[in-house]
Amino acid sequence: MLRNKKVNILIAFVAALALWIYVTGKIEINSMKKFSDVKISIVNQNSLIESGYAVEKIEPGKIDVTLKGGRAALNSAKGSDIKATVDVYSRFKGKNNVNVDVEVPKNTRLESKSEDKVTVEIGNLVTAERNIEVHEKESLPEKTVLVKSKPDPEKVKIYGTKKNVARVVSVRALVDTSKVTEKDTEVSAKLVPVDKSGNVVDFVSVASDEINITVRLEAYKTVKLNAKTKGSIDDKYQLDSIKSPEKIDIQGPAGTIKGITEVESEDIDISKIRESTKIKMVLRLPEGVKIKEGSEEPFLNVTIKRNNAKTFKFDISDVNIENLDENLSLNKGRGEITVVVRSKNNGKVDLEKSDIKLYGDGRNFKRGSNTVTLYTNKDDEYIVEIIPKTLTINVK
Repeated sequence: MLRNKKVNILIAFVAALALWIYVTGKIEINSMKKFSDVKISIVNQNSLIESGYAVEKIEPGKIDVTLKGGRAALNSAKGSDIKATVDVYSRFKGKNNVNVDVEVPKNTRLESKSEDKVTVEIGNLVTAERNIEVHEKESLPEKTVLVKSKPDPEKVKIYGTKKNVARVVSVRALVDTSKVTEKDTEVSAKLVPVDKSGNVVDFVSVASDEINITVRLEAYKTVKLNAKTKGSIDDKYQLDSIKSPEKIDIQGPAGTIKGITEVESEDIDISKIRESTKIKMVLRLPEGVKIKEGSEEPFLNVTIKRNNAKTFKFDISDVNIENLDENLSLNKGRGEITVVVRSKNNGKVDLEKSDIKLYGDGRNFKRGSNTVTLYTNKDDEYIVEIIPKTLTINVK
């Protein structure tokens, strides 16, 4: 008897549970959900523009909206699904109190809104032109860059009040990158006015809603960079440092750059450098490959120092001509010779004039005019410059 009673209780519980599941599955229980900061947009703004006016601002510009409906409908609803608008048709310059209309998602209804009316301030219309800049609307696939054609036209007219138009630095053409491939594709890009931070400027209209742009995706990667130089620094100077970026970002078709691990520069001639300088590097790149857009151009930074120098003045009569035939005599004449002595390691030149001996080799001298090259006894220890380097001497 007791067992039958327990069985009956279990059967009743299961039946009640099944009935509850059936009823809740068929009947939606109404709930409420609040959405904060729903942005208010404008309807019939073009009617203002035709009258020579534009919206300056809306106060407040956002409202809170509470919706009522089934749990499923409310859970799937988003703030972006709610449309709060004000109609500015036939409105006048100055402050206007305008009703706020709210459009709600399917299977929901409006329970309440924080504002029934808002203040719409209207001012005089001004026009201007701004450059069009192409940007991607969404994030690009990893290690890719968007290659785009130049906008045509490159500028577009914008309309708004003087204050709002002044905030616009450019008009962005937003490309839907989900439709872009590695092949050139023409797509429509929505035009939006933006400020210096890239934020959309409200209440400014653009003459065209969109523009056609040819775009494609290219891959990019970071590779090793080798700077190639030729020549050497003049002996009057000392090379302190020579530096260039160790790596660089390149872009191009994915199949082309896949096998590239390093690139090098064209030969850079450093023999004519006379002061520390930066030299732009020209890279040897395969066809279709270039430095990644937005990357800094690579430069070779060369730092040099002028070697310490000491200058001495000599007369031609101070030159000793060696290995001269004893039957010959010289007529050296008169004139000044300058000797500049520099350290090989940028150290101090610890010499006096008496330490330096000037000489030339006269073993091949003949009667008449002879040219001789001058040397010093310090050529091996220092960097020596003799001005002039050669002399013309008459021999008897």
